[in-house]
Amino acid sequence: PSSPDLLPIESCWRAVKQYIAKHRRHDSTMDDSRCLAIEGWERIPQETINKWVDSMVWRMEDVL
Repeated sequence: PSSPDLLPIESCWRAVKQYIAKHRRHDSTMDDSRCLAIEGWERIPQETINKWVDSMVWRMEDVL
């Protein structure tokens, strides 16, 4: 079984979705949204990603 709580990528996707929601205009095209997704992904600091990955220890402990 797979749990989103155990996948650091889910935190990344959440950050990207929030970026898109914040910057998307009502008349955005699919290409605009794709560009926003790429921008949002690139704006996630590596330090933040490292924290998400490092949090896996306690996430796994909570599950076990």
